[in-house]
Amino acid sequence: MQGRTSEKWNRTSATSQRTAAWLVALGLVAVLLAACGRPSPQPLTFAPAPWGEGEISEYRITDVNGQPAGVARFEIIRIAGQRDSDHWSIRRETLAQGANELVSVEVTEGMRPVTSLLTRTASATQGAERVLATYDRSQVQMELTTSRNVTTFERASIPSDARDGNLLPVVVRSLPLREGYATRLHSFLPVVGQLETFTVSVLGVEEVSVPAGIFQAYKVEMSTRNYKTVAWYAQDDANTLVKYIDGRNRGSFELALFEPGD
Repeated sequence: MQGRTSEKWNRTSATSQRTAAWLVALGLVAVLLAACGRPSPQPLTFAPAPWGEGEISEYRITDVNGQPAGVARFEIIRIAGQRDSDHWSIRRETLAQGANELVSVEVTEGMRPVTSLLTRTASATQGAERVLATYDRSQVQMELTTSRNVTTFERASIPSDARDGNLLPVVVRSLPLREGYATRLHSFLPVVGQLETFTVSVLGVEEVSVPAGIFQAYKVEMSTRNYKTVAWYAQDDANTLVKYIDGRNRGSFELALFEPGD
């Protein structure tokens, strides 16, 4: 009786092992299928800034339910008197759901941040919140001021190749976008002191219709472990940002007006 029980146990154990092996194999196949069609990341390199002095773009914002939520305006200004010809101030003003947010990021060649300033006013009856970040290679010094005018100071260590996360969709315009392209970059968001690693992948080319017109555009995914932002960049010399869906709040930004710079 004991021998038959042992034999039965061995057969059951062997069956379980074969089942486990099949499950592992199926898992590997699933991983390979998921990776199929995804470009392999390339070393991070930046082309010269594709925009000109004084470029302006305006976007219509809709919320996750497709309802109008506000407007955003981007302006890019060359900083004069610098030896580096790619020295820019990139500004974004957002008016959405009663709040006003102004971001100004100074960048140099390769979109390396020098300083960034974020000012946010939630309502006319409240004071402004302010976050000033100063970058020094692998260190960021942050000055944070509350709406009650209380200021604190923080310091963060970041990879020396990190870019400022306030304007990530604009930074991506300076990458050598093309079909099959992918890379990884570090992004630091001073307002929350958060460092993230993004995988940037060109998924293909799509026709995109926005208030400013119809564009043939690269569809680009910027993904982290927790969320992904999807953006569309026109196939033109400026890599114009036509549309993007913010991965954090699911708000959609659609190009409504574009004035190329000089």
